[in-house]
Parts: sequence; structure tokens; C-alpha cells
Amino acid sequence: MLLLTDDYKWHPLYISVFQFVGLFRDKNPVPFIENVAHETWINKNLGSHQLYHIRDMMDRLLNVPIVPPLESLRHIALVLIDSDRRFQEIAEHYLKNARGQLRDDIVKGYLCLLEHDHAISRKAACRALYTLDSERGIWFLSHVAAYDRDPSVRDEAATALRKVQSHHDQDSSQVTRI
Repeated sequence: MLLLTDDYKWHPLYISVFQFVGLFRDKNPVPFIENVAHETWINKNLGSHQLYHIRDMMDRLLNVPIVPPLESLRHIALVLIDSDRRFQEIAEHYLKNARGQLRDDIVKGYLCLLEHDHAISRKAACRALYTLDSERGIWFLSHVAAYDRDPSVRDEAATALRKVQSHHDQDSSQVTRI
């Protein structure tokens, strides 16, 4: 849908055949459609609010050494801020067990999501950066904490910033003592 519209509303009457066909220009249609379908499947399961589907999807993603699409990262972060603590724990487990280049790519994805149009997505990205405990996100979190247009996002960014900074300050003080 987002590939065919400028906003988050589906208006099939305003999409011409040329726009639809143009979507596939310079792309091999079979893998492209498979990727779109796979991303939709991931997002549907993560947004299902069913423990089994969310856990199953996170386990599958953890066993794939490739960063999920940005929209799927957004859905993972939304699970992370869900009111049900069981869902949060599943998302935390996924993020905390990401290693190496996968972890770095996930952090980069959440840094991009700090600019998302919806406040809830920016708030979720702040929580994900805290969960990932990424020192790389400190500058970005401080910027969001100071300048985001939504007060709840600023609060979440400030909380995440304090937690990440305090953890990294403890690490540096332990190194100094040795």
C-alpha cells in the first residue's frame, strides 16, 4: 500500500494501471512479490496480539541472519511498547540476542524510525534503542528528547537516554578502576 500511495490511506480508485505497472518497473516480479508478501506476513503476525504468533515470528526472525524490513522493525518496536508484558519480553529477547552486523543494522533501522511520521512509532524506536543498549543512539536520543514535536516521544527518548548513558557510564567506570 505504501508503495502506491503518499499517505496511509488506501485509495484504489486513485491508482491508475500505469502506477500499478510502474511499481514493477526494473524489478523481477516474482522475488519482488515474494518479498512484499513475506513482509506482510511478518507484520500481520506481529500485529496479531496473539502470543503464539508473535513468539513464533520472533523465533523465526532470530534464526535468520538478515535484518527485517524497516516496516517489520517498526512492528517489532510496537510489540516492545505493548501493554502486555509477555509481548514485551518476546521483543526484548529478539533485540537482545541480535549479534554482530545484524545488531548494527537493526540499530540503524531504529535510528531511521526516529523520524517516522507517527509518534507511537518514534516512541517505540526509542524503546528499541534502549533495549539494544546502543551507545550509537545516544546523540540521536538526545536530539529527539530535546526537539521532538510530541511530548510523549520526548519523555520516552529522555528515559531511554538516561538508561543507555547510565549503563555506559558504569561500563567506563569499571574499566577505569581496573
